[in-house]
Amino acid sequence: MSNELESYFKPSMLEDPWAGLEPVSVVDISQQYSNTQTFTGKKGRYFS
Repeated sequence: MSNELESYFKPSMLEDPWAGLEPVSVVDISQQYSNTQTFTGKKGRYFS
C-alpha cells in the first residue's frame, strides 16, 4: 500500500511551494496594474 502511495504522492508535495518566495509589496502590484491599464488603453478591461 505504501509503495503505491509513494508513486503518486512524493514527499516534496508536502513541502511549502511558496516558502522560497518573497512577499510582493502593494506598491509593485499597483504599479503593475496602472502600467497594464495604460498599455491596453482600456481602463479595467484586459480581456476583450
